[in-house]
Amino acid sequence: MAFLIAGLLIHLFLLVNLRFEAWPEMLVYPYLINNGFKLYQDIINPYPPLFTYFLAGYFKVFPLTVFNLQVLTWTIILLSDILIYWIARRRFGQKSALTALIFFIIFQPLLDGNGLWYDLALVPILLLAFHFQSPPLLAVAFFIKQSVIWLFPIFIKHWRPLLLSM
Repeated sequence: MAFLIAGLLIHLFLLVNLRFEAWPEMLVYPYLINNGFKLYQDIINPYPPLFTYFLAGYFKVFPLTVFNLQVLTWTIILLSDILIYWIARRRFGQKSALTALIFFIIFQPLLDGNGLWYDLALVPILLLAFHFQSPPLLAVAFFIKQSVIWLFPIFIKHWRPLLLSM
């Protein structure tokens, strides 16, 4: 547990010291939805609707600010850290869990950056989908970003629950 907490603190330290990238889509689309615009009718959005509506709901509860977007982003990243460690420890043991966590802490800021995007929102959902072999969670991920369809063949044994979840 101490290694996980240390990893979370190191990751948070890295994120705090990197410039946060506030992508306009993460703020504009929720703002427009919360102000009466209709997705796909009034707003051109190339992505499935789930994450955009999630952000609109989040910004109904918390004010629409870059700081609140940053808090949500870091929460998703730290939740991903916890899930990576937990899943790897349950499946492969402590050493593998630490190795997986270290790799994610090093490469997440380099490859994904310090900003919220649809791909980052997928990480916790996909981790849980694969750990629990859950077609409904994979279907939820599909309604965040359609490129998840390339992962459907991995769940070929579960094709009926997957199609029913859609």
